Amino acid sequence: MHGDELIYIIAYDIEKDKIRNYLSKYLLRNGAIRIQKSLFLAKWKKSIYKNVKQDFLTLNDLYKSNDTIILMPLATDMFQNFFCIGKNLQLEAVAENIHTFFI
Repeated sequence: MHGDELIYIIAYDIEKDKIRNYLSKYLLRNGAIRIQKSLFLAKWKKSIYKNVKQDFLTLNDLYKSNDTIILMPLATDMFQNFFCIGKNLQLEAVAENIHTFFI
């Protein structure tokens, strides 16, 4: 991973289907990986993160809702200890040396 890249957890709770669908497609277009319906992981340069954050702020201002969008940076060493039980998430696209356990 390059020095100007971080891993982000993106989660949201959005009431309107149209906005929720737009947001998920936006995240996928910008390289995020869907973990669950409204939970994503992304490895972004800081400049991309700033653009995404600004776009989400603009979207939120347009719809004046009580929806929640969380963008949380995750330290690389913490991510490399990421442990998932169940579905194969193909997280290699986000970082190397991922440890996943499948039952």
